[in-house]
Amino acid sequence: MVSRLVAFRALVATLPWVLAVAGIGSSAARAASTHTSEVDFLVAVAGLDVGTLDFDSIGPGLLSSLGATQSTSGAANVGITLPTTVPSLFGPGDLDVQVVEAPSPPAPAGAHVLGTDDSGNGDQFAAGTPLTFTFDVPVLAFGLTVLSADAQGGPSSPLCCIFDDDIELSVGAGGAPTAQLLLSDGVVVFTIDPGGPSETDVYGYFLGVVADTPFTSASLDYPAVVPDAGFFFGADDLLVAVPEPGTLGPVAIGLVALARLGRARGRVS
Repeated sequence: MVSRLVAFRALVATLPWVLAVAGIGSSAARAASTHTSEVDFLVAVAGLDVGTLDFDSIGPGLLSSLGATQSTSGAANVGITLPTTVPSLFGPGDLDVQVVEAPSPPAPAGAHVLGTDDSGNGDQFAAGTPLTFTFDVPVLAFGLTVLSADAQGGPSSPLCCIFDDDIELSVGAGGAPTAQLLLSDGVVVFTIDPGGPSETDVYGYFLGVVADTPFTSASLDYPAVVPDAGFFFGADDLLVAVPEPGTLGPVAIGLVALARLGRARGRVS
């Protein structure tokens, strides 16, 4: 019994070496972080497989018909389940979530974005609308672009404009930090020209969270929204990041080596 205990302690002592060989351990840990720049987000997830869901090859049409679960393209193939309806904040009943056409020159936002069938408000989501994303496998990072024309110097009405911290992205069970919208990071993604003397710029705001533990859901929240005040937005370019499949190979090799080492020590004892 004593010899087996000694062998077990020796195995435990070798575990940090096995993890180091596999590239796993404190030195390789990915710190949790939040981002309002897509470029910074992609730098933070370097070494992970990234998948994108941009809606350009989907629809347009109701999500209930197109499918509530859509798969990302790219290095990571992750199924993202979206709500097919959301509560209407301006009337009874629910709104249908749908993929809608971008209202003007699509580049660089793309031809389609995620919105609703609320034609009176530009087929957009309203501030305070619960919007949750569920992933079919655990992910380590999630980001998206929020599109809004109600921004950057619009009329001075509380019902008009989106402000700093109006939208935040949270992931998992709340253990990871939340990313909050900053107007200073917004970029014009397209311009709506209604045919009159004025044009409306639609801005894109990126929100992204990198977690230190995997999660399977994310949601948009509205902590700074004044009751009865509202702004409208669409969503596009969802990004997820997962560990590269190749990182599992070194782990398996290390565990096999650890098992063989244990058997060898058992025979010696």
